[in-house]
Amino acid sequence: MRLLGYRNHVFTGSFDEAIAALLADPSRNAAACTSFNYESANDTAPDMCWVRRPSVKLGIGIDVEQVIVKDVGIFFRAMYSDGKTEVDAYNPADRSISFGAVVKGARWRRPFDVAGAGFGTSWISGSHARYLALGGIDGFIGDGNLHQAAEGIIDVFYSANLLKAIWFAADYQLLWNPGYNADRAGPVHIPGVKLHAEF
Repeated sequence: MRLLGYRNHVFTGSFDEAIAALLADPSRNAAACTSFNYESANDTAPDMCWVRRPSVKLGIGIDVEQVIVKDVGIFFRAMYSDGKTEVDAYNPADRSISFGAVVKGARWRRPFDVAGAGFGTSWISGSHARYLALGGIDGFIGDGNLHQAAEGIIDVFYSANLLKAIWFAADYQLLWNPGYNADRAGPVHIPGVKLHAEF
Protein backbone atom coordinates (compact mmCIF):
# COMPACT_ATOMS: atom_id res chain seq x y z
CA MET A 1 0.00 0.00 0.00
CA ARG A 2 1.27 3.46 -0.89
CA LEU A 3 -0.24 6.73 0.26
CA LEU A 4 0.58 10.08 -1.35
CA GLY A 5 -0.37 13.52 -0.14
CA TYR A 6 0.67 16.63 -1.99
CA ARG A 7 0.63 20.39 -1.72
CA ASN A 8 1.74 21.90 -5.02
CA HIS A 9 2.72 25.54 -5.41
CA VAL A 10 1.84 26.49 -8.98
CA PHE A 11 1.01 29.51 -11.11
CA THR A 12 -2.59 28.74 -12.12
CA GLY A 13 -6.08 30.19 -12.24
CA SER A 14 -9.13 29.41 -10.15
CA PHE A 15 -12.24 28.18 -11.97
CA ASP A 16 -14.56 30.19 -9.71
CA GLU A 17 -12.44 33.34 -10.01
CA ALA A 18 -12.39 33.09 -13.83
CA ILE A 19 -16.19 32.79 -13.86
CA ALA A 20 -16.56 35.72 -11.44
CA ALA A 21 -14.22 37.87 -13.56
CA LEU A 22 -16.35 37.29 -16.67
CA LEU A 23 -19.64 37.93 -14.87
CA ALA A 24 -18.31 41.17 -13.35
CA ASP A 25 -16.85 42.38 -16.65
CA PRO A 26 -17.85 40.58 -19.91
CA SER A 27 -14.83 42.13 -21.64
CA ARG A 28 -12.65 39.77 -19.56
CA ASN A 29 -13.47 36.84 -21.83
CA ALA A 30 -11.38 34.18 -23.53
CA ALA A 31 -11.17 35.91 -26.91
CA ALA A 32 -9.88 39.15 -25.35
CA CYS A 33 -7.01 37.50 -23.46
CA THR A 34 -3.58 38.91 -24.22
CA SER A 35 -1.70 36.17 -22.36
CA PHE A 36 -1.79 32.39 -22.76
CA ASN A 37 -5.36 31.11 -23.11
CA TYR A 38 -5.27 27.77 -24.99
CA GLU A 39 -6.10 29.76 -28.17
CA SER A 40 -9.79 30.14 -27.38
CA ALA A 41 -11.70 32.63 -29.55
CA ASN A 42 -14.93 32.41 -27.53
CA ASP A 43 -15.92 35.94 -26.52
CA THR A 44 -18.62 34.70 -24.13
CA ALA A 45 -16.46 32.22 -22.19
CA PRO A 46 -14.43 32.66 -19.01
CA ASP A 47 -10.67 32.20 -19.19
CA MET A 48 -7.86 31.52 -16.74
CA CYS A 49 -5.62 34.18 -18.25
CA TRP A 50 -7.41 36.88 -16.23
CA VAL A 51 -6.92 35.24 -12.85
CA ARG A 52 -3.64 33.28 -12.91
CA ARG A 53 -1.45 33.84 -9.85
CA PRO A 54 0.65 31.78 -7.43
CA SER A 55 -1.72 29.12 -6.05
CA VAL A 56 -1.72 26.03 -3.88
CA LYS A 57 -3.23 22.76 -5.08
CA LEU A 58 -3.94 20.02 -2.54
CA GLY A 59 -4.56 16.34 -3.16
CA ILE A 60 -4.24 12.79 -1.92
CA GLY A 61 -3.81 9.43 -3.62
CA ILE A 62 -3.65 5.76 -2.66
CA ASP A 63 -2.31 2.68 -4.46
CA VAL A 64 -2.96 -0.86 -3.19
CA GLU A 65 -1.49 -3.94 -4.88
CA GLN A 66 -1.96 -7.52 -3.68
CA VAL A 67 -1.01 -10.99 -4.90
CA ILE A 68 -4.09 -13.24 -4.58
CA VAL A 69 -2.56 -16.55 -5.65
CA LYS A 70 0.71 -17.28 -7.44
CA ASP A 71 0.96 -15.27 -10.68
CA VAL A 72 -2.33 -13.40 -10.08
CA GLY A 73 -2.45 -9.91 -8.64
CA ILE A 74 -5.02 -7.19 -8.18
CA PHE A 75 -4.73 -3.44 -7.74
CA PHE A 76 -6.81 -0.50 -6.56
CA ARG A 77 -5.97 3.18 -7.02
CA ALA A 78 -7.82 6.35 -6.07
CA MET A 79 -7.06 10.06 -6.21
CA TYR A 80 -8.74 13.22 -4.92
CA SER A 81 -7.66 16.81 -5.55
CA ASP A 82 -9.31 20.00 -4.38
CA GLY A 83 -10.51 20.74 -7.95
CA LYS A 84 -10.38 24.51 -7.44
CA THR A 85 -7.68 25.43 -9.96
CA GLU A 86 -6.71 24.48 -13.49
CA VAL A 87 -4.72 21.31 -14.06
CA ASP A 88 -1.53 21.69 -16.07
CA ALA A 89 -0.09 18.16 -15.94
CA TYR A 90 -1.18 14.58 -16.70
CA ASN A 91 -4.97 14.90 -17.25
CA PRO A 92 -7.91 17.07 -16.17
CA ALA A 93 -9.40 14.67 -13.59
CA ASP A 94 -10.07 16.02 -10.11
CA ARG A 95 -11.02 12.62 -8.66
CA SER A 96 -10.51 9.05 -9.95
CA ILE A 97 -10.88 5.40 -9.00
CA SER A 98 -9.45 2.39 -10.83
CA PHE A 99 -9.03 -1.31 -10.16
CA GLY A 100 -8.07 -4.43 -12.06
CA ALA A 101 -6.11 -7.66 -12.22
CA VAL A 102 -2.94 -8.93 -13.87
CA VAL A 103 -2.14 -12.59 -14.56
CA LYS A 104 1.27 -13.97 -15.54
CA GLY A 105 1.40 -16.49 -18.36
CA ALA A 106 3.07 -19.19 -16.28
CA ARG A 107 -0.46 -20.38 -15.54
CA TRP A 108 -0.79 -21.46 -19.21
CA ARG A 109 2.88 -22.38 -19.76
CA ARG A 110 3.89 -18.97 -21.16
CA PRO A 111 5.95 -17.67 -18.22
CA PHE A 112 6.92 -14.37 -19.86
CA ASP A 113 3.44 -13.44 -21.10
CA VAL A 114 1.12 -11.15 -19.14
CA ALA A 115 -2.65 -10.56 -19.41
CA GLY A 116 -4.67 -7.96 -17.61
CA ALA A 117 -7.96 -6.12 -17.31
CA GLY A 118 -8.95 -2.95 -15.55
CA PHE A 119 -11.75 -0.49 -14.96
CA GLY A 120 -11.37 3.19 -14.27
CA THR A 121 -13.66 6.14 -13.71
CA SER A 122 -12.85 9.79 -13.12
CA TRP A 123 -14.74 13.01 -12.72
CA ILE A 124 -14.25 16.72 -12.26
CA SER A 125 -15.23 19.10 -9.47
CA GLY A 126 -18.37 21.23 -9.56
CA SER A 127 -16.45 24.47 -10.16
CA HIS A 128 -14.40 22.83 -12.92
CA ALA A 129 -17.64 21.66 -14.57
CA ARG A 130 -19.23 25.13 -14.32
CA TYR A 131 -16.18 26.67 -15.98
CA LEU A 132 -16.36 24.20 -18.89
CA ALA A 133 -20.16 24.52 -19.17
CA LEU A 134 -19.74 28.27 -19.75
CA GLY A 135 -17.40 27.56 -22.67
CA GLY A 136 -14.09 27.64 -20.80
CA ILE A 137 -11.14 25.55 -21.94
CA ASP A 138 -8.52 24.00 -19.70
CA GLY A 139 -5.22 22.39 -20.64
CA PHE A 140 -6.90 19.21 -21.88
CA ILE A 141 -10.63 19.63 -22.57
CA GLY A 142 -13.36 22.09 -23.44
CA ASP A 143 -16.27 21.43 -25.79
CA GLY A 144 -17.84 24.89 -25.56
CA ASN A 145 -20.58 23.32 -23.44
CA LEU A 146 -20.84 20.54 -20.90
CA HIS A 147 -23.44 18.02 -19.79
CA GLN A 148 -21.41 16.74 -16.85
CA ALA A 149 -20.85 13.00 -16.43
CA ALA A 150 -18.13 10.74 -15.07
CA GLU A 151 -15.68 9.48 -17.66
CA GLY A 152 -15.20 5.71 -17.63
CA ILE A 153 -12.96 3.16 -19.28
CA ILE A 154 -12.51 -0.61 -19.47
CA ASP A 155 -9.10 -1.86 -20.62
CA VAL A 156 -7.95 -5.40 -21.49
CA PHE A 157 -4.53 -6.37 -22.80
CA TYR A 158 -2.29 -9.31 -23.60
CA SER A 159 1.50 -9.08 -23.82
CA ALA A 160 3.17 -12.02 -25.60
CA ASN A 161 6.88 -12.77 -25.37
CA LEU A 162 7.99 -13.48 -28.94
CA LEU A 163 11.72 -13.88 -28.37
CA LYS A 164 13.99 -13.59 -25.33
CA ALA A 165 13.81 -9.78 -25.21
CA ILE A 166 10.92 -8.92 -27.56
CA TRP A 167 7.26 -8.57 -26.55
CA PHE A 168 4.18 -7.85 -28.63
CA ALA A 169 1.13 -6.48 -26.85
CA ALA A 170 -2.46 -6.02 -28.01
CA ASP A 171 -4.79 -3.73 -26.12
CA TYR A 172 -8.47 -2.79 -26.29
CA GLN A 173 -10.13 0.09 -24.45
CA LEU A 174 -13.81 0.98 -24.24
CA LEU A 175 -14.33 4.61 -23.23
CA TRP A 176 -17.55 6.47 -22.43
CA ASN A 177 -18.35 10.11 -21.63
CA PRO A 178 -14.97 11.36 -22.93
CA GLY A 179 -14.10 14.81 -21.64
CA TYR A 180 -16.63 14.29 -18.79
CA ASN A 181 -19.37 15.21 -21.26
CA ALA A 182 -22.49 13.04 -21.57
CA ASP A 183 -23.19 14.71 -24.93
CA ARG A 184 -20.20 12.72 -26.18
CA ALA A 185 -21.42 9.53 -24.50
CA GLY A 186 -19.77 7.15 -26.96
CA PRO A 187 -18.84 4.46 -26.50
CA VAL A 188 -15.41 5.01 -28.08
CA HIS A 189 -13.51 1.88 -29.13
CA ILE A 190 -9.70 2.18 -28.92
CA PRO A 191 -7.62 -0.76 -30.15
CA GLY A 192 -3.86 -0.65 -29.77
CA VAL A 193 -0.69 -2.62 -30.39
CA LYS A 194 2.83 -2.24 -29.01
CA LEU A 195 6.19 -3.80 -29.78
CA HIS A 196 8.76 -3.72 -26.95
CA ALA A 197 12.39 -4.78 -27.36
CA GLU A 198 15.28 -4.74 -24.89
CA PHE A 199 18.92 -4.79 -25.94
